Amino acid sequence: MFRVMNSQYDLDAAYLSCVGDHAARLEPFGAGVPEKVSASVHGAMVAARAVAEALRSGAHFADAFKTVRRGWGRGGKGREGC
Repeated sequence: MFRVMNSQYDLDAAYLSCVGDHAARLEPFGAGVPEKVSASVHGAMVAARAVAEALRSGAHFADAFKTVRRGWGRGGKGREGC
């Protein structure tokens, strides 16, 4: 991630190794950022799952609704029976 965020620089392997060894102490993203990102990603995944389940339920409802006869609920007569 460090290499991606600093792609404009030509960093050698020794420097990247040193950064990797000291990343926890350096806190390259700031204090507590990984935990905040983790919580945000978790919340987004929960929301995405809810949307996917709602779409699945909607598709099931639409398929079931297509099979309902036109005159259902009116004695099966359709429009001419009104």
